[in-house]
Amino acid sequence: MTRAAACSVDSRPISQGMPPCYRCSIHRQQLGTYFVVLLFTPRSLSLQAGISCLGKELRSSGTASLAMGPFSLIPYGIAALALPALRVIAGDSEQLATLADVEATPVVRGVAGPGFFENDEKEASAGAEDSAGLVEAQPRRLSEPQVEQCSFTGGKTLTVAVSPYTLEAKFSCGDKADETIAVEPDCTSVKDKCCDSAGNTCQQQPIAEVAGVNGSATMDDASKVITVKLDGTPKNTDAKLYFKCKKSAENCMVTVDMPKPLTESQCNFNKNVEVPAISEPNKEVTFECGGSVASKPGTVDTEVFKGPDCTGTASKLSDLVPGAQLKETKDGCFTLSVSALPTEAQNLCFKCVYPDPTKTKTQQTCKVTVAVSGTSKTTTASTTTSAAEGTAVMSFAVVGLAFFSFAGSAYY
Repeated sequence: MTRAAACSVDSRPISQGMPPCYRCSIHRQQLGTYFVVLLFTPRSLSLQAGISCLGKELRSSGTASLAMGPFSLIPYGIAALALPALRVIAGDSEQLATLADVEATPVVRGVAGPGFFENDEKEASAGAEDSAGLVEAQPRRLSEPQVEQCSFTGGKTLTVAVSPYTLEAKFSCGDKADETIAVEPDCTSVKDKCCDSAGNTCQQQPIAEVAGVNGSATMDDASKVITVKLDGTPKNTDAKLYFKCKKSAENCMVTVDMPKPLTESQCNFNKNVEVPAISEPNKEVTFECGGSVASKPGTVDTEVFKGPDCTGTASKLSDLVPGAQLKETKDGCFTLSVSALPTEAQNLCFKCVYPDPTKTKTQQTCKVTVAVSGTSKTTTASTTTSAAEGTAVMSFAVVGLAFFSFAGSAYY
């Protein structure tokens, strides 16, 4: 018994709206019969397409009857027949080129390279990448958020929070042109005081006693916006500062909350981040460079430092961990994806640079570190996995041969 394998493309649609069939035949020269394996493009993977292609094959070969085993065995049968024909099909480069011409490589819009988002030519660049692989943050094109304003109607209260990144909170007592509006304590003369919660006394409560760090309240002469600024991260995160807006006989109380502690994955000017280690492939970790950063990691040709100190010369992420990608999913939120472990273990370090709100014209670096295991630690597991995969392939082949033996017997 001899066999021959060949592939061809039937470029004629079977019916309107149906894609062409790809036909691979493995001939068994016995009694003039042969088996046919029909392949379809990914867009035509449907039962209707399979039945149409199969029916056309039967009509063209003159075969009037067909015997089939259970449908669940069809994939295994195709896999079994494909194994001995792989070498023949792979060697026929011209026919494979024909197949490639029919179905072009899919293109993902908005992607430049594996997993990298392509910049829209209509949008301005969000930053310029420097030699250390960081992207310098540019001023936002969107307008700054409106400052919260106290209202002398309704609840007559307002709550704002100190930002953990700038250590500031801003509010307004109302229309800047209304000269009857004032704030207590008077920010023009008393800058380090606040009110009690009821607003009865507003000249005797030091901000430092409430927050645990020194602070001040100032008002801009032009906008009449009041800025409450702390000189450091507050020790008492549950503390509240109170200020009172006044308009004639009406009052509006302003509550200033302290910033809540950041999570372990959130960077800040005074805080580093150590994300969970990656010890197996197809894993990802996240970290956040929130707030107004001076620079942050780039996501195209990402450069990364080594070691927990982020020292030395930056290297390309793809050189240290092939296939790894860093994406910014939203403002300041980054995801590091590792599809395959590198040969050698790597200690990666990314940098997020912040203006230091406690010091003038000073920047601080948040170091984001992640350990990626090497394949040397997973040799045993890889060997076990390969053995299991080999057993599975052999099982598929045996089941496939059983299917076609059954089909051949029924045919005769």
